[in-house]
Amino acid sequence: DGAQSNAGQFIIKRGDITMGVADANIATAQISDLIASLQGNVLTKSLNKDFDGRLSGYITVQVPSDKFDSAFSSIKGFGSEVTSENVSAEDVTEQVIDIEVRLKNSQAEEASYLSVLTKAETVEDILAVQQYLYQVRQTIEQLEAQQKYLASQTTFSVINVFITEETTVTIGGQEFRPWQAVIDAVQTVINGFQSFIIALIQIIIIGVAILVPASLLFLVGQVLYRKFKK
Repeated sequence: DGAQSNAGQFIIKRGDITMGVADANIATAQISDLIASLQGNVLTKSLNKDFDGRLSGYITVQVPSDKFDSAFSSIKGFGSEVTSENVSAEDVTEQVIDIEVRLKNSQAEEASYLSVLTKAETVEDILAVQQYLYQVRQTIEQLEAQQKYLASQTTFSVINVFITEETTVTIGGQEFRPWQAVIDAVQTVINGFQSFIIALIQIIIIGVAILVPASLLFLVGQVLYRKFKK
């Protein structure tokens, strides 16, 4: 059976983490050991060297759904910096209930046909009932496959971890990360540009809010001036 919450819900949880690490091999080993301790599994792992010699890649793991939050938090702790993270939860309770109902109905239908088959006397009747049984059996097998898939998805949760080794240089006994400095600089520029655009929009909106009434007052004043002047 799939994992259920206290409210009787069936939830499929998935997670994605992108992070920088000091050593990709050590990080993937730590993740693998953690998952093993939680009775989970490593599904796939791939590491490749970039043009500058740094390792980058991913490791995809599967953990019991009730240990998802703990595993997700612990994995982030293996990185020197988490650049992005995402958790999604899909409620498939209605699908599970629908499949259970349809499966029970199909199994009851199969039992009825089997009962009819024992009473069939002619070859024609036997062949007709067997045809119906074949169709019902196909439906049952499809529903059982769907039920098994949802059970596996709700019992275990998948976490994708994308890792990149950070370039580190020691200057004066302190660790310096040039690539991270570039990333931080770009982010600072983006944040500054966003602030500029927001300020510009605010100025335009405030300007319009002031200019329109002022223009109307000026026009009304001009009309009244000309009228009284005459």
